[in-house]
Amino acid sequence: MSPLSSASAMSSGSTAPSSHRRESASVPSWSAPPWPEPLRRVATVVRVSHDAKDLYLDLIEQVLTGSLFLEQEVVDIRPRGWERLVARAINRRGYRVVRPAPVALRAEGRDCPPTAETMIGLKRLRNIRECVECVLADDIPGDLIEAGVWRGGASIYMRAILAAHRVSNREVWLADSFQGLPPPRLPQDEGLNLHTLPELAVGQDVVSKNFERYGLLDD
Repeated sequence: MSPLSSASAMSSGSTAPSSHRRESASVPSWSAPPWPEPLRRVATVVRVSHDAKDLYLDLIEQVLTGSLFLEQEVVDIRPRGWERLVARAINRRGYRVVRPAPVALRAEGRDCPPTAETMIGLKRLRNIRECVECVLADDIPGDLIEAGVWRGGASIYMRAILAAHRVSNREVWLADSFQGLPPPRLPQDEGLNLHTLPELAVGQDVVSKNFERYGLLDD
């Protein structure tokens, strides 16, 4: 494991040892009928102020979760029964059967976004912000760490919080295998075959590039 950021940020008193430092071909899409209006409302978190720092962090939240343009995002439908046969026939012709992205689930962090840098959702990102800002306000010493980073979104957000507050004496550490999840080994994990999902295996180079896209990758 290696640090990807140097002027960054867990509210523990010690520095954690570890690391920090997908595009698919587009095909013609057929869209399912739109969802009812209540399900299509873009989820937002109440803005705390009109201060430039808060406006910046509000925007980062929306972008990292993919919520800013969520009405333009679609996800593949996985039908059952005879509808699956129809969907396969459409797929063989080079088309996709899709529906609008689940806006309500995105706010709660209960879906797997195709392009967003984090899947934890708006509410959990806001919780991270409140925790980090509490640490800064109370002058609690220590760095910040995320264990299991996926595409790095939550860590990018912590780094953005430090940048917004002009903090340069804390580091953000990322701890991950960058190879996806291991097979289940405990009885209580039986049936959780998340290690078979390739979308969960995000390399360190991809995470580094995501930090760089936001201007938050330190040497």
